[in-house]
Amino acid sequence: MKYLLSFAFKNLTRYKRRTIITAGAIAYGLMMFIIMDSILIGAEIDSERNLFEYETGSAQIYAPGYWKDRNQMGIKHLIQEPEKLVAGL
Repeated sequence: MKYLLSFAFKNLTRYKRRTIITAGAIAYGLMMFIIMDSILIGAEIDSERNLFEYETGSAQIYAPGYWKDRNQMGIKHLIQEPEKLVAGL
């Protein structure tokens, strides 16, 4: 095992230009893989978020006098009888 390690190290130091080119190609390939993986994961997350926002609606139903005094009223004054409203929907 020691012989193989010393032989590999001597080979790397003997052919410096080839070693640098190979290391650069591996580094460039790894960099491109990380960039493309990040782009694809971001696109997937963004498409899931867009689909969720497109498919699900958010509606709020307020009592008739809410908009007139909405800055002074708390959340407990929104609807007096929500059961009737839900039954009507």
